[in-house]
Amino acid sequence: MKSAARPQGKVLDLHLAPREPVNPQSDPICADNPRPLIAEGEYEAFCHKAKRYFHPRFKREVISLFFDVVVNESAQTSLERYIYPQRRIGRGSLYYREWTLANNGNAPRRNDRMPIRKFEGKLYRVRVSTVKKACDQRDWPQSLQYSKIDAVLELLQTNEKLD
Repeated sequence: MKSAARPQGKVLDLHLAPREPVNPQSDPICADNPRPLIAEGEYEAFCHKAKRYFHPRFKREVISLFFDVVVNESAQTSLERYIYPQRRIGRGSLYYREWTLANNGNAPRRNDRMPIRKFEGKLYRVRVSTVKKACDQRDWPQSLQYSKIDAVLELLQTNEKLD
């Protein structure tokens, strides 16, 4: 049996190879601003956009509700509410409960479509909580903790005609 021939040429000793000078332009650059952090509690929030998309990191479909949260009379901040829908929404799901609130308290019937645009253009009372752990369940340092909308609690004002 014939053995494979070794390639001919010089062998490069990586330990003795000269290092290239470090270019300060090649340092990593932060891609995002810090996420907002406000005190936990209940706030008024206006939903200005709802978006359904496939999240590449979590490899599943996500609904994002974008809210402007009124912190006080002169300040507001933008927060998101993430909902992970199924193809068929059951009565016990978060999406069912919060969509019913957005639909002026009218629950959907079997086989009704539940469009995400029902959330848009309305004022809600929401609960805000602080995210203290990363997705791998390790604690975030205090400087990386951020706020999220934990739940939509009540519809305060709508832009639709009421029956």
